Amino acid sequence: MARFTHLHVASTFSPNVGTAQPAALVASAAAGGADVAAITDRDGLYGAIPHLRACLAAGIDAMVGVDLALLPDRTDRVLPGDSLPRRVTVLAHGQNRGKGWSALCRLISRAHESEADGSQRHPSGIGIERSDLRDLILTESTPVATVLLGPDSDVAHAVASADFARAASTLAEWKHLLPGAMAVEVVCHLNEPGDVASIRHAARMLELADLVGVPAVLSNAVRYLRPDAAAPGDMLGAFLSQPDTQAWLKPAVAMRRLASLIVDHSSLRRSAIERLLSTTEGLADTCRLDTLADLAWRRPKVPSRAALRIEADPIAELRRRSDSALLERYAHARPSDLESLKVHLDNEIDMIGRLGLASYVLTVAEVSSLMRSMRVRNQARGSGTGDLVNYLLRISSVDPARHGLLSERPPDSPASRPVIAIDVESNRLDDVYRAIIERFGDNRVALVSHHVSTPPSSLILGADDLLDTTPTQPSSIGLPMSQYATNDLEDVGLLALDVLGSQTQSTLADAVSEIRRIHGRLAAQAGGLPVDAPYVGSDGSIELDEIPLDDEATFESIRTGHTVGMFYIESQSQRERIRTIRPTEFDDLISIESSDDTPKAHCVALAHSTFQSAWIKTHYPAEFLAALLTHDRGTHRRDLLLAEARRMRVPILPIDVNASTEAYRTERIDPPRSRGVLADPDDVILGIRLSLGDVHGMTAIELDRILANRPYVGIDDFYHRAAPSPALLTTLGVIGSLDSVAASDISPRSPQAIRGAVMARVRELTAQRKRPATRHTHPTLPVLVDDSHQPNEVDAERMTVSPRPTEPDGPPTKSGRNAIESYRLMLDELGALPTGDLSSCDDDEAVLVAGTRVATRTLPKSNGERVVSVSLDDGSGCADSIFFDEAQDRAGTLLFGTKLMLIQGKTRHTEDRGISIEASNVWDLKALWAQWQLTQRRQAQEAS
Repeated sequence: MARFTHLHVASTFSPNVGTAQPAALVASAAAGGADVAAITDRDGLYGAIPHLRACLAAGIDAMVGVDLALLPDRTDRVLPGDSLPRRVTVLAHGQNRGKGWSALCRLISRAHESEADGSQRHPSGIGIERSDLRDLILTESTPVATVLLGPDSDVAHAVASADFARAASTLAEWKHLLPGAMAVEVVCHLNEPGDVASIRHAARMLELADLVGVPAVLSNAVRYLRPDAAAPGDMLGAFLSQPDTQAWLKPAVAMRRLASLIVDHSSLRRSAIERLLSTTEGLADTCRLDTLADLAWRRPKVPSRAALRIEADPIAELRRRSDSALLERYAHARPSDLESLKVHLDNEIDMIGRLGLASYVLTVAEVSSLMRSMRVRNQARGSGTGDLVNYLLRISSVDPARHGLLSERPPDSPASRPVIAIDVESNRLDDVYRAIIERFGDNRVALVSHHVSTPPSSLILGADDLLDTTPTQPSSIGLPMSQYATNDLEDVGLLALDVLGSQTQSTLADAVSEIRRIHGRLAAQAGGLPVDAPYVGSDGSIELDEIPLDDEATFESIRTGHTVGMFYIESQSQRERIRTIRPTEFDDLISIESSDDTPKAHCVALAHSTFQSAWIKTHYPAEFLAALLTHDRGTHRRDLLLAEARRMRVPILPIDVNASTEAYRTERIDPPRSRGVLADPDDVILGIRLSLGDVHGMTAIELDRILANRPYVGIDDFYHRAAPSPALLTTLGVIGSLDSVAASDISPRSPQAIRGAVMARVRELTAQRKRPATRHTHPTLPVLVDDSHQPNEVDAERMTVSPRPTEPDGPPTKSGRNAIESYRLMLDELGALPTGDLSSCDDDEAVLVAGTRVATRTLPKSNGERVVSVSLDDGSGCADSIFFDEAQDRAGTLLFGTKLMLIQGKTRHTEDRGISIEASNVWDLKALWAQWQLTQRRQAQEAS
């Protein structure tokens, strides 16, 4: 049976054009008897690797090309009707040791290339010039690709305009530019006469090719799989001038009939039919790819010695560095243990050598070293953290010998590359990416993500010819990013390292920075640590990877169940496991993190982050909570974090235009002598100053202006130099952020009087049509210089902050004393128990608890019904309540519709020490309070 090969096929990886997945297109082509299938998506090779996989699975050859916009050269004349960029299709030639694939990759990268300042290379956007095609396709003795001039080309539109002279001259120019490397693509979609891709238009394109002496091929410019996909296809391409029901993957017999129809409407002889079809198949044969010869399919493409700046063989260099580090990191090991480690190390290195990954491992070590030199906190995780080599090269801080990981994945296990990822401070992630690319070069390194539309999550650490293997385009941060998805890399032999932004690492780094800033050389004393602790530097810096993992104070803090902010052990289920296990050593934390399908090495890495966060929270609570508030991105509820600060007796200081910054910061305040928090070398209390960035309605420009022009000596001075909008000035006045720059001679000097004076002046300023110019440095109101009144938590309760991006837009969040304290009189009368005291209750004991809902989950039962779990916090801890069917019916809409709740039920010991509440009833605390107040007033009236 005669075959026909579709040369121009768009998949779903062509936005607004294709409608079928590559695998479906390949399967349909194979079912129709094709022995080769093409993919030519727009602007890139996004679907090329899935297409190659599908062809290999179907047992047919693959062709790959790209549909690109043709940008005008500087010398081109812009003709009427040519305002939009025309398009060409480029097909890579195969079986030429990858030269065609390389040209295709570099051509696409060139089309996406931006200028040094990040702007597009051409005003028209993504695309290539004719000179790019010539430079990249004609570099060898024979062309390495073929350019198809189809219905969207400049030649086709000249034909459609009936300007045959211009069409002929343009085609002749193409022939001269790309001798032997171009063809006319004849397409007939049976459109209206005179339109592009009509029978008449297709016939004229064929006649023109014959006239100029250029090969012509037949194509159907496929956009969808079957005729019934035409409607959604045209909805995607709504920009098309008319519906197109013909651009589907037609069978060979239909395409041969179409060839006959086109020739019959031309002036050519019937022999032109076979010539058209045979030329099409000839080009298809030229473009068949050999996945092994052209792409080195699934063969690792590792960094070169030049990239690593080494002369020795990579495996020898890896062995030398590892042997040296073994003696250093296990200096105190017994000789027998050291010998055992040496044997294991040799086996690991032998396995790395067999996999051909020595230079990759050395590159990852170089990346880790680079991060340390940048003082960027990072933590490795994944199954690879259990490898001795990674520990010795300081890629991972997890000691595999100490945690029994050497036997988890023996070196002689089946050859496979262990997974490793490096978490870094999320606010430094872009800096890390830039530093790595600068160190190794953008010809060897590219970002990669799960999909080109999502932020990058990994870096390809490739060979010197990386750009011959993958096309790149600028990412959202302007760095080169591969067009492949992360799950495509292994097929083309590219090795990537996951480098991910982590809120955990940002919080830990910021907490350590705050400790150093606040305490300096007295950091150890401030945290209740030995003054000669080797992990505390002379400047107050703390090396978290060196802290002792047997700190009893930290384990006691974990055992209390107050795990807010302790990474990976905050959920209800994890708190239950803590109550059961009662951790006393680091291995207990590993048990809490472990699960059946998670490698132990990964669990150990997570346990390190858990312990480090718990250690800082235990010894430096104010600094830790300030960092957590700064870097939280919706993982926690803001009021829950502030409630935790109150529970730990850390004061919350209100927003102040002279003291607050864009982040939450720890601040020393003079202590009321009747109370204290953590022992401090200077006998002061550490509070958390709330962030200016949380003021609702403040723009980034206004924030920068406020910070740049500080300090302010009065409200007028602030209004003139910080130039806030009238609405922002009013907000700042209402929440007390201007109190510190208000008058000191207001009598009496109560906060209420100061606030009243502030708001009076704010109203005067915002009522003026013009912003007043400041003629002198003295404010209208004298500066408040008496520091006897310190901001307290009652003041902080009046402040207004904006919700987190992940929270619903609604009333501003309160910060200050826990909202439950406002109901304390009623709760004491009802006999409500603080949630933190539940652990002292017996099993099946009737209790009442009140609090703010912090979590709600629905859990499935074996009979198909669901159980609702509600977690409440009242500032003393969290209580978990379970609602079964009867209690759910009784609760009604309150179960999901109220934030402040009072729950009645019986205690239930779930495990050895775990406890929750089996709920029987629930009330809206606000409604109950209103009813209780009414009763109180009625009783008072009766008593009088």
